[in-house]
Amino acid sequence: MTVAKEGRILTTSSTDLFDSFTGQIDKIGNISSFVKLNVLTGESELFTVNLVGTKDDQLQGEWDDYFDVILTLGKKE
Repeated sequence: MTVAKEGRILTTSSTDLFDSFTGQIDKIGNISSFVKLNVLTGESELFTVNLVGTKDDQLQGEWDDYFDVILTLGKKE
């Protein structure tokens, strides 16, 4: 899996962080992935977030004890 270079949005940091994304899809469509993110504007600490979900939905994982990360998937146009 890869994240497209165009049409990606991340309001808390540079969208270049999406380049750290790695993921795999199994035969039934389950996704296991990792991405390095800063989810709070102004925070300088990056965390690697383990995101799981399915190819037909969204990916979700914990950033810390208070915040979750949700990555919405879409079809490449």
